[in-house]
Amino acid sequence: MLAAIYAGACKKGVLPPPAENDPVFSVDFALDTFNRHLTAGVGDIYHFTRLEKGADDVFTSYNAFTDVDCPDGDCPGSLRFEFRSLFATDTTFGGGFYPYTRLNPTGGNGFAIHFSLEDTEKYAVWTLNYGSEVLLENSDITEVNFITTDPEPQSVFLSAVNDAGNLSLYQRTIDPDDSIGYPAVKVLAVPEQGDFFSLYAQATGGPGFEYFWSNGQSDSVITTDTVAGSYQVTVTNFMNRTASAGFEALLGNDTLTTPGFSYTVQPVSNPLQLGTIAIQWVDTQGRIWRSDLQDQPDDAVFQVLAAEPYGPNENGVDNRKLRVAFSCRMFDDTGNFFMLTGSGFTAMAVPDP
Repeated sequence: MLAAIYAGACKKGVLPPPAENDPVFSVDFALDTFNRHLTAGVGDIYHFTRLEKGADDVFTSYNAFTDVDCPDGDCPGSLRFEFRSLFATDTTFGGGFYPYTRLNPTGGNGFAIHFSLEDTEKYAVWTLNYGSEVLLENSDITEVNFITTDPEPQSVFLSAVNDAGNLSLYQRTIDPDDSIGYPAVKVLAVPEQGDFFSLYAQATGGPGFEYFWSNGQSDSVITTDTVAGSYQVTVTNFMNRTASAGFEALLGNDTLTTPGFSYTVQPVSNPLQLGTIAIQWVDTQGRIWRSDLQDQPDDAVFQVLAAEPYGPNENGVDNRKLRVAFSCRMFDDTGNFFMLTGSGFTAMAVPDP
């Protein structure tokens, strides 16, 4: 990674030594219909990172793809990502969707939901959906954060597949205002003699469960009569609320559990705009465009798809490597805007652990 500490605007900064490996950090993006590609270490483009702590004790991490002579990322052709947080844990910006910073925050209320996936050890890849939002699609990340302003109950769906072709399905409803009102169920599949499996429905959030399997049986434990087919159970609790889990296929002779998740909900009011993102682009005329000069539309997205430690830059500032995808409006100071969409790998300067 090529990174440097903050210096004066458009003045050459302290440069790292030449890279020994292939470039690590790059970003592809479209400004309306104009496509751009920036790679750190190619064509005099560097990836500068720095960290500032404000009087409110909130850190802002500045990370810019920019010309070698412009470590601040405020010269023409520069793209800069800004992450705002207390950075209290090493999972900050570790995965999930994050809101864009606003210039004049109102401190509106919402819910910060933290999902922890369970029983993924025997699976190769999994996908977590919150309603229509894809929160996670990965093979190693098992925790993700999501912020919503919608207090209504929402269906959350987790699917996972392993190398043998076993497809697991898990669905439950969560209510940000009521963490105990909806049931959950996992299915434990235990191979028996011959091509048979015993399936155990393990429900929580009762009492008074009723069970209904896709083959019409209504016990909590059933035995399959074939190793291929769909075996799913729906449980209904005493409040007539449901959850489901099961397998689209059962192959091999391994004991399997459908992966599930636990979650915590924290009501938030965010006047400090913790956990928010801002993006800055400087056009060829030197005009600055930013994502935080006006409100973003509802379909604006900033997603961290993967995160991992990367080590310090040449000034000793720790960094993480993030894989990101983004779509938002970019505004100038007169209210004009264009759409910015893109994805890539960026560094994020973080405080010392």
